[in-house]
Amino acid sequence: MIINNIPMKLCLLFVLVGLAHSAKVSQCLDDYGDYMDTPPGPETCQKTSGGPACSGQGNCVCGVCQCNTDSRGIIYGRFCECDTWSCPKSSEGILCNNHGKCECGRCWCYPGWSGQACDCPVENTMCMSLHSKKVCSGNGICECGRCVCDHEYTGRYCEHIPFASGFVTDKQGTQTNTSGADVGWAGDVLQQLSPRVSEMCTKLLNSRVEPLVQGALAALNLGSKAFKFTRINLGHVQPKITNIRTHGAVSDMHRIVIDFDMIYDGNADIQVAILGTASGLKNVKIAGRARIVLSPTMSELPLVGGIQFFFLTKPEIDFDFDGLAKVADLPVIKKKIKEDLLKDLNEQAVFPNRITIPLSWTANPQMIWQPQISGILGVKLKSVKGLPRRGGMRKFVGQDRPDVYGIVSVGSKEWNTNVVKNSQEATWNEWYEFPLEVVDGHLVEINMYDDDTGSNDEFLGYAALDVHSAMQTPHFLSTQKNIGSTNVLQSNQPLISSLRSTTAKLEMVPGRKTKYANISGEVDLEMAWMPLVNVPGAPTGKLFPSSTDAVLSIFVYSANNLVKYTTEPVPAGYLPSPRAIIKVANYTSKTETAKKTQQATFNHGEVYMLQSNWKTQALVIKVEESDSGKAFGSISIPLTSLQGKDLVQELLPLNPAQPSITITISASIRFPYAK
Repeated sequence: MIINNIPMKLCLLFVLVGLAHSAKVSQCLDDYGDYMDTPPGPETCQKTSGGPACSGQGNCVCGVCQCNTDSRGIIYGRFCECDTWSCPKSSEGILCNNHGKCECGRCWCYPGWSGQACDCPVENTMCMSLHSKKVCSGNGICECGRCVCDHEYTGRYCEHIPFASGFVTDKQGTQTNTSGADVGWAGDVLQQLSPRVSEMCTKLLNSRVEPLVQGALAALNLGSKAFKFTRINLGHVQPKITNIRTHGAVSDMHRIVIDFDMIYDGNADIQVAILGTASGLKNVKIAGRARIVLSPTMSELPLVGGIQFFFLTKPEIDFDFDGLAKVADLPVIKKKIKEDLLKDLNEQAVFPNRITIPLSWTANPQMIWQPQISGILGVKLKSVKGLPRRGGMRKFVGQDRPDVYGIVSVGSKEWNTNVVKNSQEATWNEWYEFPLEVVDGHLVEINMYDDDTGSNDEFLGYAALDVHSAMQTPHFLSTQKNIGSTNVLQSNQPLISSLRSTTAKLEMVPGRKTKYANISGEVDLEMAWMPLVNVPGAPTGKLFPSSTDAVLSIFVYSANNLVKYTTEPVPAGYLPSPRAIIKVANYTSKTETAKKTQQATFNHGEVYMLQSNWKTQALVIKVEESDSGKAFGSISIPLTSLQGKDLVQELLPLNPAQPSITITISASIRFPYAK
């Protein structure tokens, strides 16, 4: 349509201009509710001159920021400069450490917590060790729940004494002030001790190993006297001691800790009779990573209260039969003998078990006999991949992949995963717990196997990781010396509460039997360390789903004046043979029996891992006559009464009616650190 009428054209023009003006001012209102002639520019939405409008997180509409929506949280503020997720995070990547609220880039901490990421406890209890009530052992200050040590002091609690470096031949190079003379001292000592060690080993073979082997053969229906040593000569070759390492001193612990590799591959001449046939043992080999603890150190002779010896890892044992007996059915016999020998050795001298030799009657027996647990190590074998296949007929029927499972161990304590059928890879979700005294020096060992129902399980590979550094360590018999990273922590660097993931390659171990031509594969693990502290934390703050909420340590020294049972007097002239029975939660333990005495010395320690119901439990100790079961009395201590109040060599009456009949104990309760 064409409009020729000029007045109408002018009218239409005014209408169009009015509409345009109306459209322009209708977008924005001023403070009085009127439309603005000119809307505000984007500079009114800039927090700083020249900066992005609405902090780049919104749109500027009429000089006002309309903030975007975001799946991570809420964006807010005059210039959309704030959100609920851009706050400091803890070292584990947790926003405000779950102990505060994030507001506009700042963590507002809940009571009891401080710091930019709310990761600093207000109390100083995290800076106090189990063995000292001083903050940072009196050698530093507590900042953010961690000790800042005075000059030269080191350790989580500044407990490592500056001058205590000692002699070390550490393959990791932790100490550098060693000399050839330092390295040779162990050989000199062993050379002088060699005759005595030979005598001791000869007695041990006759008194313990021979009955053990006889029992193993009897289990195979070969007779109870089918084995006997006829000649024992351990030869002149001394055990090879390498990789000697002395731990730094820890204040308030008063002990010396020495780790070393021990390999015996000697020229022993040992003759035996098996099933009436003369035979010999040759190529006898014993190897393992071992530890000696001298505890406690004293200011009087003999300077240490006792010696503890144990293997840190399960030792390797091997031998061959010689003579006529080698033609007999020896593979079964040898396997059974090795199994029983290793089982006995694990129960006697592999961590946490140990051989203890007291040297002083004036030292505190608890420091001589009982392990001093400092924390709980959690280990999860997450997965394995890249395992080898079997050849032969298995390949044609689709059964050439292993039925894989893993054994996770620290010392003699081990856990088995479930079996994953016919697979070169597998995943697991279980966490396993290991209480430890000293973190440094321990290894988490992984042994992978192929589960064979009709025969022996086939070895699939081995991996070990240093607990302190989380780095892979080759087996001490392995020729591979550079499997994983060499970035190892210094021995005096503290290991704080932490959760770490790591991987390790599977390796072959000399002497392990397997039908797999090539060992291959890689395991993926998680390790978490929770030190023990004096106060319980929130269950939700645990680093891993641990079943342990409290750790109870109990040491029974003695029971005295056992002259009357609870129901009747001890017959005149009769000397009882008492023992103590310890009960708490689902645990029941017994001390050894003290033979024919009214003044019984037990020196027996136990460590119990307790669950969430520990507050309702009580520690009950009863002393009874081992033959008749008649009780001399008992004590009952609620576990809640031990929180914050240790019993140290406490003398307690067993029978209130006879206060002279007493028991002496120490008891303490600690808790895994939880955030």
